[in-house]
Amino acid sequence: MTSENDTVQEHESIKELSALAVAGNLTEAEWAELKAHLAECASCRSVYEEDLLVAKRRMAILGNDSTAAGAGNGLGQFAGAK
Repeated sequence: MTSENDTVQEHESIKELSALAVAGNLTEAEWAELKAHLAECASCRSVYEEDLLVAKRRMAILGNDSTAAGAGNGLGQFAGAK
């Protein structure tokens, strides 16, 4: 049985992976873990979408019209997913 503490730790780990994802700093195994979790968890998907949006805005401020590094990694499919 998964304890509440384990669940909280899992979600905190996913939040960290989300931040790393938009920076393009994940291994293939980390990508797979993040994608699988985001496919099942609306709350963490929202965190990822927010991270991606912040990264895009920062890139625009810096004068770079390209999206965040994470946007081209296949995780964009989660943006706007409910």
